Amino acid sequence: MDAMSLGLVGGLAFSNIGLPGTAIRGRHWYCTHRPRLREMFVALLQHSDDIIGLCLCEVGNLGDLVGDEGKQRIEDVLQDAFVAAGKQRPYQFYWAGETMTVWVNSVSVTKLSPMERMVGLQSYRRVERFEVHGVTVWGKCSLLVYNQHQPVSEGRPFEPAKRALFCKYVMDDAIRTGKDKPTCVGFLFGGDANCCVDIWRSIHSCDREVWRELFQEP
Repeated sequence: MDAMSLGLVGGLAFSNIGLPGTAIRGRHWYCTHRPRLREMFVALLQHSDDIIGLCLCEVGNLGDLVGDEGKQRIEDVLQDAFVAAGKQRPYQFYWAGETMTVWVNSVSVTKLSPMERMVGLQSYRRVERFEVHGVTVWGKCSLLVYNQHQPVSEGRPFEPAKRALFCKYVMDDAIRTGKDKPTCVGFLFGGDANCCVDIWRSIHSCDREVWRELFQEP
């Protein structure tokens, strides 16, 4: 799990909860999984007074999604955690397959179209995108937020070349969005991409001149 400051509006926390749908729906939910998740969510939310949302991945998995009952259970424990952490309510929930995000009601969030059907990658590889809006002394601004999970297994391989291609798609999308949206001040990539830092550095080095036109060095 991780928590990061957004600066313009607050902080955002990320976590891979790593539970299949059967665990969320099953008989161990209330005695084991729910209390552990509640404890983790409260810790994330109390990391800073400025935390405005959580981005979760592996909430279920591609072979065992949570379903409506599982979604309600996750939302219930999240609402409980937000209250215990002294955060605002009601909340904004956005679900997409095995990922979800939740935000305090006071923050302005736009759910953008996801990155999907990326040529050269498997059809199940997908990235959710959000634009978080805020105001600074320089005026209105926004931050692009990515949330995703890229599975790696014998049945769902993720070869090095495809990992590099995936990272390239994300970087290109961030650069394109930065050019198209004058208010965009940067982007935050979270979740679990299963891509090491060296891959990101390699892609960044190739696009460094274009990058410097829009963003500071990471």
